[in-house]
Amino acid sequence: MKNQTVRRWVSLGLGLLGMVSMGGSSMRADSVSRRPVVRISVYNDAGLKRGTLLHAEEDAAAVFRRAGIETEWKNCGGEEVFERVGKPCNEVAYPVKLVLRIERRPRGLVSEPLGVAYLADDGKGVYCDVFLEPMEELQQVYAVSLDALLGHVAAHEIAHLLLGPHSHTASGLMRARWGLQTMEKMKRSGLEFNSTQAAVMVERLEAAQDSAPDALVTMAGNAPATLMTLPTQCPNVH
Repeated sequence: MKNQTVRRWVSLGLGLLGMVSMGGSSMRADSVSRRPVVRISVYNDAGLKRGTLLHAEEDAAAVFRRAGIETEWKNCGGEEVFERVGKPCNEVAYPVKLVLRIERRPRGLVSEPLGVAYLADDGKGVYCDVFLEPMEELQQVYAVSLDALLGHVAAHEIAHLLLGPHSHTASGLMRARWGLQTMEKMKRSGLEFNSTQAAVMVERLEAAQDSAPDALVTMAGNAPATLMTLPTQCPNVH
């Protein structure tokens, strides 16, 4: 009789544990579904290998996910644009639909930045570029993964579009210059946004999605008023 009672309590305990586990999974799924989403159209003008590109996007997505933001990546080029996506890649909507272009080297810029974000007079922008050759040079100096470096640089530039001007910080992912300490931090645990930056981006995305999630804006035409650049750092300067 005692053994039967013990078995009943064990069964009840397992049942309750299952209910708690299911509830926890449901809560986690619901939490993810409520996160704001930013959609990025990616133009691989540098001819980067597809595997490297996908891994870099995964690294960038992980950075944004830790800040409470989900990302959707649309790799644009040739027939893939319509067959896999169904909509043209050049649709943009601040701040929920942005464009990232990967080029070999910057054109028309005096310095050799890792990336640049283009902001209008009102601080808004939907276009950013990252540059592969300066990253490959840093990769050789600091022995870092090109996937990780590209992913973090892309996240940095996309964040400029979401945060606006004056969004560089003294440390972390939004640091203005990346040297040895930044690279070591990226290799150990990855670079992140601080809590204030995460809160600002989440608030702007949520406000945009609540008000007009499908409204398209065209920001091509006149040259942008502001360039938010991530310059390369001299390898000997820490």
